[in-house]
Amino acid sequence: EVSLILEDKRLQVRSGKSRFSLQTLPADDFPRMTLAEGETRQFSISQRAFRQLLGKTQFGMAAQDVRYYLNGLLLLVEGTELRAVATDGHRLARVETDAPGQALGMPGVIIPRKAVAEIIKGVDDAGDDVGIELSSTKIRLTLGSVVLTSKLIDGTFPDYQQIIPRKYNSRTLVSTASLLKACKQAEIFAREGSNVARFNIKTANGEMQPSEVEISATSEE
Repeated sequence: EVSLILEDKRLQVRSGKSRFSLQTLPADDFPRMTLAEGETRQFSISQRAFRQLLGKTQFGMAAQDVRYYLNGLLLLVEGTELRAVATDGHRLARVETDAPGQALGMPGVIIPRKAVAEIIKGVDDAGDDVGIELSSTKIRLTLGSVVLTSKLIDGTFPDYQQIIPRKYNSRTLVSTASLLKACKQAEIFAREGSNVARFNIKTANGEMQPSEVEISATSEE
């Protein structure tokens, strides 16, 4: 059991045989994060769906890019889909799920990298829905008794739609497990070399349909 007693601007913490006397600061000086700026939008979404949106795209965010708008994740509604997009200029991730009715028409916002990491830590694949409130400058998430408020990145996210090809010369269907196993094996050499793995799609007997995907990587050793 721990007891907390405030005496003459000092906090006395007592537990068993331990005693601590801590200096305090005025609580009124603590910054208050409000969503009062302009119009706000509120909706809720399942923890599982929101975790997948952020978790599957977070790797694409830039870390300390001078293009500050890339150091975050774009969250927007496109039609009836709630979409998360992240890119560092070299790779791009886009994941979408059905948008809650209250979110339809929501403008795109850029959530900072650190806030995305904290959100992913707080949500899981079960439990109650997560409540989301948005203003022009901030986002607030409510999960039970926990409330997380973060500023948004003020910037224009690049037109990612122009980066994604609309037409493809070929399309190949492969086993997810087999592809993942092959990539992990190639990664051993790729990370020691140029950090690049090469995909070679082979066809059989001159036919157009692919019959094999070869994944290779090399290092100097």
